[in-house]
Amino acid sequence: MTKADHPAQLLDSPEEVTSLHVSANWDVPWQRFIPSLCALQELHLGKGVDADPQMVSVWPPSLRSLSLSDVDLEEVLPKWATAVPELESLELRFEGDEILRLPDALAAFPHLTRLQVKAANVVLPAALAGGTVKELVLMLAPGDVPEGLCQMTQLEGLRLAQRICALPDAFAQLTALHTLDLSASLNEGTRSTNERSVSKLRPMPAVIARLPALRTLNLRRCGILERDLRVLGGHPHLRRLHLGFAGVTDLSPLRELPALRELDLEGCDRLRDLSPLAGSPLTWLGLDGCRGLRDLSPLLDLPELQGLSLKRCDEVTLGPVMIHPALREFDGDEEMLAQWARRGELAGLSPEGIRAGLASDDPAARIEALGQLATWVELTSTTETNAIFDLLELGSDARHAEEPIAVPLLSGALSTPGVEASLAARVFAACFRSVEDNLAPAREALEIVRQRGRDADEIAVVDAFLFARRFYDAGHRTWEDDVHETMIEEILPSFGAPALTHLLTRLDDDDLNGDELASLFVPAYRQASEKELDALDERLRSFVEEYREYLGADHFKELLGEIFKAQPAARERLADLLPDDLALRWSSRLKGVKTPEEARTEIEAFVTAVDSGELTLEALAKEDPGVGRAIRIAQDLPSGVARRLFEIARRVNQEQWLLPPVLAPLVRDEFDWLTTLDAAGRKMVEKWLGFWQREDLEPEGIDLTAARARLAGVPEEKIWQQAMTQAIDHGLNNAADLGKALARFAERPFPFEFTRWRSRALAQCLDALRMRDKADECVQLMDTLLALRPHLKWAPEDQQYPLTYLLPIALKRGPQFFTEHVAPWLEGVEVVEPRFAYNLACYQATHGDSDVLCAAIARAIELGKPKDQFLEDPDFAGRLEEPAVKALLGTTGRRRRYYAMSRVSYYDSPCRFLDMGYEPDRPSWWKHDWHGGQPLDPLPEGPLRFNLEPYRKEHAEMSRALPLLALRKIPLMHRSLVEVLEAHGAKLQKIPARLVDPDDGTEYGNYFAVNVLGVLPPQALGRFHGSLSDPASTDEVGFDQSATFEEPLDGLVLAWIEDTYTLVVFESLRDALIEAGFTELQFNELSDIAL
Repeated sequence: MTKADHPAQLLDSPEEVTSLHVSANWDVPWQRFIPSLCALQELHLGKGVDADPQMVSVWPPSLRSLSLSDVDLEEVLPKWATAVPELESLELRFEGDEILRLPDALAAFPHLTRLQVKAANVVLPAALAGGTVKELVLMLAPGDVPEGLCQMTQLEGLRLAQRICALPDAFAQLTALHTLDLSASLNEGTRSTNERSVSKLRPMPAVIARLPALRTLNLRRCGILERDLRVLGGHPHLRRLHLGFAGVTDLSPLRELPALRELDLEGCDRLRDLSPLAGSPLTWLGLDGCRGLRDLSPLLDLPELQGLSLKRCDEVTLGPVMIHPALREFDGDEEMLAQWARRGELAGLSPEGIRAGLASDDPAARIEALGQLATWVELTSTTETNAIFDLLELGSDARHAEEPIAVPLLSGALSTPGVEASLAARVFAACFRSVEDNLAPAREALEIVRQRGRDADEIAVVDAFLFARRFYDAGHRTWEDDVHETMIEEILPSFGAPALTHLLTRLDDDDLNGDELASLFVPAYRQASEKELDALDERLRSFVEEYREYLGADHFKELLGEIFKAQPAARERLADLLPDDLALRWSSRLKGVKTPEEARTEIEAFVTAVDSGELTLEALAKEDPGVGRAIRIAQDLPSGVARRLFEIARRVNQEQWLLPPVLAPLVRDEFDWLTTLDAAGRKMVEKWLGFWQREDLEPEGIDLTAARARLAGVPEEKIWQQAMTQAIDHGLNNAADLGKALARFAERPFPFEFTRWRSRALAQCLDALRMRDKADECVQLMDTLLALRPHLKWAPEDQQYPLTYLLPIALKRGPQFFTEHVAPWLEGVEVVEPRFAYNLACYQATHGDSDVLCAAIARAIELGKPKDQFLEDPDFAGRLEEPAVKALLGTTGRRRRYYAMSRVSYYDSPCRFLDMGYEPDRPSWWKHDWHGGQPLDPLPEGPLRFNLEPYRKEHAEMSRALPLLALRKIPLMHRSLVEVLEAHGAKLQKIPARLVDPDDGTEYGNYFAVNVLGVLPPQALGRFHGSLSDPASTDEVGFDQSATFEEPLDGLVLAWIEDTYTLVVFESLRDALIEAGFTELQFNELSDIAL
């Protein structure tokens, strides 16, 4: 297909154009070209393009697809239906936040089978129900499923690109739907546990499982868990399932999908085990990015598997892939694909066979097995995993051993007489694929190469060494007795010039410096041929020139001296690399100054040395001996010295010397001389004055604006506006700098455009202040901008974006603050920014009356905010039952909340205490995490015994009654409580327990040590502030308000709050516990407790 997007392309070969893209910058009407485009199949009309088809005299019969942007559909669509009735695909794109109501005219296209709509929200016309459209693509803003969708029962394919919370039951009416793509539409497009904890993920809408014709389901980035797979279980026709970035760990539920043939598990990094798929009839499997996988052997239990994708899986070995009998198509990273192309070399090989060969009594069999080992490792290893460890069954500990690991099986085979150096080099490459590989046979293989290897064998070892260091961070040598260190210290220096030249020309400068591998130049020069000398000279010269300024010229003096000893002729060729002793002395003097007085003295001496010829300009052009550092310390210089420094800097290309200590005396005392400079010189000075002005708008005694204007030959006002623009843009990264810039702007304002980019940057600046508890600075900045608003060109939507960050402050400080600092921004301005509209509604939920609140909610909904967001937000919890709010949001069903459950005060209900204090000989189960909400495996064997504290009748809070529960350290509960909890859905692991009275040895049963299964993040339960992980902020941690829910989160009616000892119960369970008469329990609102 030939695409054209410019009129000139249509003149060259119009008969070849099959796709035409027209933009608003065309200077000729697109309609005039259409009759000549006899092969045209697709037409895309961009925003602002005339979309009238009636200006075309003849339409190509091949045209099947049309794309329109921001047009009047009521007017345009009937014309297109008449002009091109054969259209099969239509794309409609609309910017803006308003709801798009599609007209009935869509039904006038008799052959239209595909419709794609991109808009904030859309209403689908009833005329599409039962019509010709079989495939629908909707790209919409977050919200509810579009009105009219569920009536299009003829749909066979649906792509819903919209963040939704649920699918309506009416969705089950789409009985013909065989392809459903919801990728990134559920759970806010999460990448599962990488972005959101599992406890915050909503279940997949169960209505999906009731679509009878469903063949392909895409749930990529939808936060899918095992519970969702179980909902799909038993679907008779589901053939393709995409679960990219799901949070699944167990694939067992997929065994209940009899028709499943293609499964995509990309990015499922919690997945560890593929064995539940064994025996399934899968023909294609996608495992891209499943970084938790280690073992691919279960693939051999998929007899019909023909296709596999394995990109970004660096922790596996590829043996099962390479020898799979049915696998025909494979996709992986570039290195994997190269290995796959050579898989024929593994024919007949197996790990068992290779190990048997290495152990054989037959020398020829051992040597053959060494070659097989090298081939197997080369073709089955991945970036992070050397297959030799699995091949030789060395165990996981061997992978990161500090001491070289002995491998008698491999060492014995290497000691076989007749092992050639070329084979030893291959075995070394198999043993050393990473600098962390530390196998003793690698050394033995190196010794064979060193003793009887040729240049080609040494180069093969060098290539293996370079391969192993691909991802190694130079400068982190261990200096220990490992294979990597042996290579650097013993083996490489003994190699010949061809191998060393091969190595040195491939190492980068960091390798040569950070790992001190530059010392290898010495043995290389000692043996090098004339051809190798040219390569070595070029590499050494580039290394010295790159690092000379960083390390200093003196750093290379010793290395060059050793090279000249190894090859005296090199001195003449490389003499220019030797440091100049005079330059070194000046560098030492200038870099040693500490006070302004010392700096000025040394700079004056430096200028004198240049003027006298003691220091040559050629030497200064190569390297700054430290003048720039001394200038910074000097603070100010005599004008004569500053002038000479400027002249020297220009001649030796050291522009970075033009710092304020040089420029200030020139502008103040030598300005007339500056104006006599050539154009390039004036431009350079003006540029550096601009850098200075950006940091300091008005230095004392110097008018930088006037100076820059005279040098540039432009009006002062233009320079001032440039300087202020740069200062404001620079200040958007720092509130203090922005405040200073705005204060200067206020003294001399001009029309200033506050663009969308600047608005976003300001919002980030305000948010950073708010997060650092600097709300007053946040308010001060916005008040300053409010005063400057008459001078600012600031679109309302861009203006309201940063204003959003004042609303949380207003929420805390109340209506007077809102009146003084927020309301003035809204005078005469309509609310148009969705985030601001929603946060304004949040504020009104706390401080506004019903009418004001409803108006704010209605506006936010109109701008695209979904109703569910209001129903779930704890800010609105106390207002949802108001009739007007209820009518607006359509609140249905009773919404409940979570409560903190604990024991009442011991003074109110005295009982015996449990001894839960520290003792050094506690059993191992005492150390388990009993408050983490995760299963204990293995479960301790009961009964577990717990001592009561001795009875003290003088203690008012103690009685002889036994406790109903105790939650400290290890939760203990009486059987009666456990039975009620389990009867109402609490998920528990329980171990029989007995309480032992130390006073008389009596033991009491009917107790359980209880592990409550379930944990909820505090942010999911309500408006939460503070950080549980920051000990310094514990006084600022808690809930402002608790959220309400129609159903318990993840089905958890009882759960721990994450990282706390606080147990929460859902309202339905709380009511059951109260009804059961447990007077020892108390239940508190989350906003009333401290964490």
